[in-house]
Amino acid sequence: NENFEKIEELEKRLLKIKDVFDLLNKEKEIKELEKEIQKEGFWENKKEAVKKTQKLADLKKEVEIYYYLEKELKDIKELAFLTEKEKGESGLEKEINEKIKK
Repeated sequence: NENFEKIEELEKRLLKIKDVFDLLNKEKEIKELEKEIQKEGFWENKKEAVKKTQKLADLKKEVEIYYYLEKELKDIKELAFLTEKEKGESGLEKEINEKIKK
């Protein structure tokens, strides 16, 4: 099925992005920054504190984008399986095709 081939290709791309993106290290850095921000005296050096909180916000946004893409791909895959069960051109298949094109 053409849709499953496209989905498989998207899954491969997402895995590459995860590696290139270094997701695990970004999540680790987020946890470390969150712990550091909770420490007493963190705001004594305001310039450094602002820099670290901005870095934390940036990292969270990057990780959030990856997980959004991962969820969208999972949803597409589930829709494809449902469509395969129903067979034929349906509203679900159109929805899948639209999401894949994004």
